[in-house]
Amino acid sequence: MIAQQRRGDEEEPTAIGALLKEPGPGLFLVPTPLGTVRVTRKMIYKVIAALLLVVLLNVEVVGKKEANRCFAVLVFCTFLWATEVRVFLCAASSRVHDS
Repeated sequence: MIAQQRRGDEEEPTAIGALLKEPGPGLFLVPTPLGTVRVTRKMIYKVIAALLLVVLLNVEVVGKKEANRCFAVLVFCTFLWATEVRVFLCAASSRVHDS
């Protein structure tokens, strides 16, 4: 059904690139000088995950520094996965050119 909408094979065609799911109302609105920001549950999860990462990077949980960093990243990724938060990675890949 979604593939039909994307191809335009449906009875009532919609604009290409239209949202398939409307964004929710959010938990609350925060007024800013540039406009209002809709705070959602996933946005709060992202902030908690970032704070968790910073705290675990600065507290020694495991003996070695490298192991502590690995543990912090593991907990950070597990928290994001468990809460199903999407993080868009703009610079996820880099190219290495051999000269």
